Amino acid sequence: IGSGRDTAPDLVEGLARYWEVAGSGPIPFPFAFVNGANPAAIMAHHGYGVSAHLILLLLVLLAGRERTWKAGLPFTVLLASLALANEVDFVLLYMGIVLVGILWVIQNKRVRPPGTARFWIAVILLAGFLALVQGGLITEVLRGRLASTAQPGSYFQVGFSIVPPTVISSHLGKLSLFHPWQLLAGLFEVGPLVLALPLVLLWGYKAFHEEQWFQAALVASTIPSLFSVLIEYSGNAGVTATTRLLSNLFFVCKVLAVPLVWSWLQKQPEWKHILAYTLGAVTVLSGTVLLALQLVAIPRPAYTDFITDMDARFYEKYWNRLSPPTAWVLDPRSSRAPTIFGRQAESLVNWGVNRPEYIALLEDPDPYGLNAAGYSYIYADKDYWKQYDAQLNQPCVIILDTVEGVKRARGGLAPDFRQLADISQCKN
Repeated sequence: IGSGRDTAPDLVEGLARYWEVAGSGPIPFPFAFVNGANPAAIMAHHGYGVSAHLILLLLVLLAGRERTWKAGLPFTVLLASLALANEVDFVLLYMGIVLVGILWVIQNKRVRPPGTARFWIAVILLAGFLALVQGGLITEVLRGRLASTAQPGSYFQVGFSIVPPTVISSHLGKLSLFHPWQLLAGLFEVGPLVLALPLVLLWGYKAFHEEQWFQAALVASTIPSLFSVLIEYSGNAGVTATTRLLSNLFFVCKVLAVPLVWSWLQKQPEWKHILAYTLGAVTVLSGTVLLALQLVAIPRPAYTDFITDMDARFYEKYWNRLSPPTAWVLDPRSSRAPTIFGRQAESLVNWGVNRPEYIALLEDPDPYGLNAAGYSYIYADKDYWKQYDAQLNQPCVIILDTVEGVKRARGGLAPDFRQLADISQCKN
């Protein structure tokens, strides 16, 4: 599915091809080394990246060092921030907290928490409240559940269904664990890292008995994360968002695998040492290959799919320089102008969907109407300026700059340009 389908019709053929994805460097990424379920952190070039993992790592390093109630404030802020950085990690962590609480009640046959847990209970409750009201997916889901009617202005749509055990890869699609070849592909997508899970769970159980509550809860969150192979996400993020449910499992194993396996090997025979080192090398192999290709690409940055050399020249000259700072820029590619100029436009209902009012302005770009709607500038390509020349060719439309270039066409390359115009004087 997705870029995997664009690369090859089947996995065997794809293993010998380059990955068909926008933004590759001078040496394309081999498809055999990219991963649709557990990508290397160096490939996390997207909205939330590894910010959630950094928050979790900071919490792991600081938890257990709280000495006064004043320490509760940064812990609360970090936990609430996790809900914005990656709401899936946040929910799974709270599920781990619930599991730790249930285990405590079962073992001690009482509900009253120990004194060492009261600090974290206060932090968890306050951070949970902030997550409900601070915005983001969790807030929008709650708002949608509480509202009597659907919220048309909300981007977030969330749904889940129970499915047979399946690993979902953003490249290979749904890999059934009951199908031998798909199971094999799924195991390679997940990687040998999860073999450290038994050691991780034992370490978490030890942390539980030592009343290291956050560490125990984080390890416990790997259990619902593992059982997410029985769940399929449905919503506007697409089915591949299901892979995010495995993130806590992967993260905890990544953080703890090396020290735990190293300690376990001390009393093991030599053949287990060799096996562990081999699996470790396999685990980091793809990341090492991809990193090498990224290092080669560093001096040759690639533009995103809606940015060309012409746009880049405007970016270098005009980024955050258009006056006033609150000016709006009309652009047929609604994502382009904010990227190039650092100026906003009231263009999107949500990601990838333009507002009907913005579409109407694009289809009838009368400069006086645009100015009345709040726009001070127009930025567009040759085709747009040519199509609406009769409306835009007016004395109040002042051309500030034009950059010549070319575009891809059926016959090869064709002349093109980008043009920026000031329409702030177009007033009735």
